[in-house]
Amino acid sequence: MTTLSLKIENDLKKSAQEIADEIGVSLSSLIKMLLKNIVRSGKLDINTKPRYHSGPEKGDIVFKDLDEATKYFKELAENDGKMA
Repeated sequence: MTTLSLKIENDLKKSAQEIADEIGVSLSSLIKMLLKNIVRSGKLDINTKPRYHSGPEKGDIVFKDLDEATKYFKELAENDGKMA
């Protein structure tokens, strides 16, 4: 293991931490999942669509409620970003 230090804006860190808290993972786990996804896929997908849109789009994961989403992301974090 190694340590990675980042310099980011305070507002960005706060917003990212709120999202991590909402899905029940640490900010460190959230960043680790992002990096593993980039390495696994060999690319960085940047989503340029608005944060809020009218409904699910192709490729979106849809959850019936917050508990289902939280369970999914906790399992994802526990499995180092790998889901069956």
